[in-house]
Amino acid sequence: MHTQEEIENSKIEMAECLKRLYKNRDFKKIILDGFLEQGSTYLTKNITKVKPEYKDAVIEEMTARSIAWKYLDSIEEDAQSILDARAE
Repeated sequence: MHTQEEIENSKIEMAECLKRLYKNRDFKKIILDGFLEQGSTYLTKNITKVKPEYKDAVIEEMTARSIAWKYLDSIEEDAQSILDARAE
């Protein structure tokens, strides 16, 4: 079992790792810009053009990308909340 401090430190470390990833040009180009940003935009713009039998699959793909964005955002938000609480 981990202590609260260990869990918090792990979350801060994850946010630091994420910051390094965001600075990596390849990660930014392939994951952030390509898969998440442009891919999501493409799916959103073309949802009305998809054949009905593929629409559910496209919606699942859009949902998966949204969950990925939310996960990355939550890493940053959790770490910032911990740092703010420690500063008080």
